[in-house]
Amino acid sequence: MSERLSCQWAGENLELLGDRAVYWPRKETLIIADPHFGKPSAYRNAGIPVPIGTTADDLLRLNNILLSTAAKRLVVLGDFFHHRTGQCDHTMTALAQWRRSSTGLEVLIVMGNHDRSSDPPPLEWNVDYQRNPVEDGPFLFCHEPCRKANLFVLSGHIHPAVTLRDTIGPPLRVPCFLFSEDHALLPAFGGFTGTATVRPQPGDQVYGIANGSVIRIPSQARRPERTGRETKISIKFRKT
Repeated sequence: MSERLSCQWAGENLELLGDRAVYWPRKETLIIADPHFGKPSAYRNAGIPVPIGTTADDLLRLNNILLSTAAKRLVVLGDFFHHRTGQCDHTMTALAQWRRSSTGLEVLIVMGNHDRSSDPPPLEWNVDYQRNPVEDGPFLFCHEPCRKANLFVLSGHIHPAVTLRDTIGPPLRVPCFLFSEDHALLPAFGGFTGTATVRPQPGDQVYGIANGSVIRIPSQARRPERTGRETKISIKFRKT
């Protein structure tokens, strides 16, 4: 079981999980971003031999988190699906079986850019599928980073990672949560997804993920800006 790190943002207690998820205790809500279900199948349909079994692994991990938190609601911050070509029988059957086993769970999916290239979840899955960002208390759930006055934004899309350094060893790149004054980026939940190294700004707080643990990373542990061929991402916000 992954570890948790408790923190407070927007006046709310949040638990950051080493399985790349956020638990909001007051609302009994588990929040994930970018599972990209069907991505391996989409690659195989394109003739690229990639491993089989990542969907089952991700669903098992998700079930374990739901059980450990006793969450009553799941919020997905976009890119639930990867692409229509990945919505094959195997993937859709696995997801349908998961949904039948969790009928008491409320599920909210905020559409992501990859979802626009996919078919929506079947009606029998009984999920709340929203094309636009969703407000809930002090938070705004959305896929791509955005800003809205008086709301703290939780988003995905970027698949954030941070590069760390020490005094003797090679740099280490790990997925992360990135929190700022009015916004948080969640790491990609899917096990078959890439990452983009982000460029934290002054005042940002980074929480790295390694071996199922979440670690608050001080600014001096982050690698300097020049990283050879590596590209660091400056987050661009859209208006909403």
